[in-house]
Order: sequence, then structure tokens, then C-alpha cells
Amino acid sequence: MEKHARSDGVLISRADLYRLVWTTPLTQLAARYKTTTTELAAICSRLKVPRPPSGHWMKKSNGKPVVQLELPVPAPDTPLEAIIGPPQNSRETQTQIELAKARKKYAGLSVPENIGRPHLVVEHWLVEHDRRKREAARISDPSHRAFVQPKEFSALDHRRFRFLDAFFKAVEKIGFEAKVDQYHKPYLIFDGERVDFTLRERQKLVRRPLDDDRYKGWDKKLEPTGDLIFKITTWLPQELPTAWRDNSEKPLEWQLDEIVAVLSVAGPHLVRQRNEQAEAQKRRWQEEHQQFLARQRREQDMKRWALMLEFAHKRDLAESVRRLIAEVELRPQPEERFDGRTSAEWLVWAREWLKRFDPLMREPQELYAELASIRAQSASLRGHWSGLTTLFTHFFERLNKDRRVCTRLDCLGRKMATKSPRSRHAVKSSKHMACNRVKARARSQLPVDIGDKREKRLFN
Repeated sequence: MEKHARSDGVLISRADLYRLVWTTPLTQLAARYKTTTTELAAICSRLKVPRPPSGHWMKKSNGKPVVQLELPVPAPDTPLEAIIGPPQNSRETQTQIELAKARKKYAGLSVPENIGRPHLVVEHWLVEHDRRKREAARISDPSHRAFVQPKEFSALDHRRFRFLDAFFKAVEKIGFEAKVDQYHKPYLIFDGERVDFTLRERQKLVRRPLDDDRYKGWDKKLEPTGDLIFKITTWLPQELPTAWRDNSEKPLEWQLDEIVAVLSVAGPHLVRQRNEQAEAQKRRWQEEHQQFLARQRREQDMKRWALMLEFAHKRDLAESVRRLIAEVELRPQPEERFDGRTSAEWLVWAREWLKRFDPLMREPQELYAELASIRAQSASLRGHWSGLTTLFTHFFERLNKDRRVCTRLDCLGRKMATKSPRSRHAVKSSKHMACNRVKARARSQLPVDIGDKREKRLFN
């Protein structure tokens, strides 16, 4: 039941919302409540209310069968009511509210002047730099040593290390884990969700005149500015900022609290998004499974009905044969034999076959058992595919075994390579003959459906 909670929205329960979305399309509901379909879909996701899939209303309008998902039991943290109304530009979203709380919580967080005890990731970079320097020092060739020698850390590099050291230590307190990949690039992990980021120097495009006096014009070149830019490259909601840079009022070190506040909101959001996607995928799989079962039931019922029609057709034919036999019996019977049988014996033979042919001459349980034994074709194909799987498995196991035989022949040929040319030629010929026999035996086990191209691809 709808309850008018305030002037700009309607308070609706979870059960009523489920009933509405399965009886009325979202476009009509959005027009009724003066909102958008995106807002309604978000409310359904928040209340864990399943929605009709794509094409549901088209199938229903055309009279085709549709599957309605059941309303799941709400979790302890699932809200039971929601407000549906026109979207207000001044109304803050839940993400913005959480971000405002996080900003107050982590206000005042900054980067210290000295690193002290470095973080494991920063220490890994420093150790790796020292290792490369020692390896370059052991190279005697000056040109090669200059190529391998790592560059000395600049003042901007030390600043970057100080910022990342404080950043890693701060985010680990809110549940993140700092790691590096195989290319020594850092990233964050929060409950299985990866968050990528970059910290680079901002470059400026400078327009300069050409150095060559023969040409007039201008050249463009990127020059370093000494400013740092921190950017989160993983997708986040549009309410959350993803890039911070040095400016005249606030350097990047003073913006660490803002970055940590955003990550404290983004981490749980990514986990919720992953869980919602998993639940949506699970609902799609359940719906597809239910549709598959419905198709199987329809196919099975159609085959059983076809068998029932066959019973009826056989019954009609049996009645015709029975009338034919009765009319033949009323006529005078010849005394001669036909294929060793008299007329009475031929009538007995006809009655026996009529008893086998007529469905009503069988017990009812036999008819029901035959109807119940009918299965859908999709279910009967499982045994066929399992048989093909067994066939191919046996074939490739035999093929690998024969290839091992060829490998042993190769080893034998290498052992006899020190003998005379005639013996080497004999070993090579015998090896090729054995390999040809292996290929011929394997070809004989190929299934019929595999063509010449497939055969060449397997053995050449």
C-alpha cells in the first residue's frame, strides 16, 4: 500500500514494489511517480526486488509464456520501504553523504617531512634500485654500463616516495592492501577488488620556434613542470573525484586526507557493486534455467501428446481390422492351405497381431509407463554428448601414447647417430615407417564427422 510520506515522494513497501514492477512496465511507473526508470531500477536493486528481464512485456503482449521470479527473503540489512518521487537536484545521494562523513573523519591527515621506517612497497623500490646499481657497477664496458645504470633519485622522486609511503600506511588502516605487480607498478586491493592508480609528474605543452634558421615556424614539446598528479584509474561513481594535483593553494601532500576519504567510500562501493553484479548474474542464470525447464516440459508434453494421438490412431485402425476379421469370418472359408496355414489358423494369427497392435488390449499401467518414459530431446542428448566425449578422450589418449613411441624412436636414432651412414639411414627409414604406422592407426580411430582438413591439422 502506498503511503504519502512527503510532498515530493511516495513511501512504498518492498512487497508492493515487487507487485508493481511485475504488473506494470517501468516506463509507465516512472511516468506515474514523476521519476526516471534509472531511479526505479536503483530502488529495486537497493530493496533486492527482482525486475522483469528484457523482452518480458513483448512476450507477454504476444501471448507467449513468461517466467516471473519470486521475491527473495530480505537480508537483515535490506530496507523494507523506499520513497519514490521526482528526482531533486538539491537532494544529496547516499554516496555524497558517505563522502562528507569520511572527509570529517580523515580531516587533518598529511604527509610527514621524513619517511622514517619506509613501507614495504617503498622499501622494495629502494632495494631494487640499489640492486640495479650494484649490477651496473660490475659491468666493465662503459657504454653497456651507462645503458644499464639507473638514474639517481631526484628531489621529485624523494617527494613521490614520501607521499606514497604516507599514502600506503593510511589506506592500510582502512582495510586496503598495497601490492606491486611484475612490472613494479603499485596497486591496492580491498576485499578482492583491485584499485589502480597513477602518480606522475604533470607535463606542459610548450610552443617554441624552430632551431633551424632555414625554416620558419613553431615546434611543440612537452616539458616537465615539477607538479605531481595523483589519479585513480579504476572506475568509480561520478559523485567521487578521481584526480588530484598540485596547485598554488594546496600541494598534493595536503590533499592526502581527501584521497583517503574517497578510497574509504570507494572500497565498499566496489564490493557492493561486485555483489550486485553476482546476484544479477545469478538471477539471469536462474531465469535461463527456468526457461530451459519450461521448454523441456513443453517439448515433453508435445511428444507425449503425439504418442497419445498415435494410440488413438492405432485404436481406430484396430477397430477397422476387427470389423474386417468379423466380416471375413461370416463368409464361407476355403479348405485349402495358404503357405502351410488353413483359414482358421490365419484368423488366429490376425487376432494375435490385433491384440499386440490395439492399445486398449494392454494394461493401463503399461500405457502410463510408456507415456512417462518420453523425455525431451535436449535431455536425451546428454548421453549422446557424453558418448562423444568418451570417444574423443580415448582417441587423444591413444594418440599421445603413440607420440611417446615416436619420441622413443627419436632417442634411439640419436644414440645410433655415431655409426656408419648406412646404419643411420636404416634407423631413419625404420623411424619414419614406424611413425607412418602410428599415424595410420590413429587415423583409423578418427570419428566419421572429422574431415580431411581437421585430419591434416591433427597429424601435420
